[in-house]
Amino acid sequence: MLRALLRESRPKQWLKNILVFAAPGAAGVLDEGHNLILTVVAFVSFCFAASGIYIWNDLLDVDADRRHPTKRNRPIASGELSVGVARVAGVAFPIIALALAAATGRWQTVAVVATYIVITIAYTLHLKHVPVVDLVTVAAGFVLRAAAGVADAEGNGDKSGEQRHEEAEQQPGPEPPPVHVGNVHGNQRREQADGQSK
Repeated sequence: MLRALLRESRPKQWLKNILVFAAPGAAGVLDEGHNLILTVVAFVSFCFAASGIYIWNDLLDVDADRRHPTKRNRPIASGELSVGVARVAGVAFPIIALALAAATGRWQTVAVVATYIVITIAYTLHLKHVPVVDLVTVAAGFVLRAAAGVADAEGNGDKSGEQRHEEAEQQPGPEPPPVHVGNVHGNQRREQADGQSK
């Protein structure tokens, strides 16, 4: 069952989500471990979101797929993956996607992933049958992937700036110039001499 669920998740399509790394890579924040982890989490979030939508697409088209010469071999259409398990995964995967997006600590990432889920569900239900609109919807999916990377890069950049500011505040300030004892005593003797002469 797990193998069938993996096939149904379309792992080959996850390569599209590499766009999430574009903006953080351009911003030069991926060389920091914390920032790299957050970007990877955003990437995995999109993988779960996309897989959930693929599952719902095949659930809705299962009857047509069973009559199709090649699509009938898909896990749901062939019976390799039960409809019940597919429905559970179709609900769970988008929820996991949103939870992972929230784990980045950026509400913008959550908003982008949620928008992606809504748009792709609309595409699955109706928009894929509307000329031109279907192409615009597909293109919007790529834009949203890149937008998630932009939100992540901005958040990582802000955090890096705050960390640099904190480190600068923790560094000790310049030391005062040394005071030579001999000079102090000499000044005191000159002041006493001046007082006596007066």
